[in-house]
Amino acid sequence: MPYTGHNDSIIRAFVLAGERLVIPDTTPSNFRALIEKCWARNPYDRPNSFDLIRMIEECVHIPTKAIITSNTSNQGEWYTVDCNEFTYTLPVRYQNLVLIGHGTYGPVVRAIDNTTGKYVAIKQLLRSFQSRRHAKQTYEELKLMIHLNHPNAQVCTLDCF
Repeated sequence: MPYTGHNDSIIRAFVLAGERLVIPDTTPSNFRALIEKCWARNPYDRPNSFDLIRMIEECVHIPTKAIITSNTSNQGEWYTVDCNEFTYTLPVRYQNLVLIGHGTYGPVVRAIDNTTGKYVAIKQLLRSFQSRRHAKQTYEELKLMIHLNHPNAQVCTLDCF
């Protein structure tokens, strides 16, 4: 969340009062433009849902800098890569990792699937089976991701490893 110390309720109160929070200087320019358009005072100047989806897709696909060092040892069809202090062992089809966020259970990276040429998100579940509680959380997370498999969904589970 770009507004440290401001939860959704505080931001909502500002917007309902016709005010806007100052966009932090650390906000990337593409996201700054998106926020400014969505926060336009005149509702007719704001993007519709189709334009908003397109704008978000453009923001997400803009490459960002990441610290990536590849392991040079040959691991067959798998390789090990470090991305922003997290280590991944992945099938070779997933390349060019970029950290895009942190989920409840661990980091999420974007990669290119060389088989399809499409971007994919890879969620790393930390402490997956450290305890019975962690194992149950892992199971629930996987179950949720599998339920997202639907022909009309933009999100689906491709692999689990």
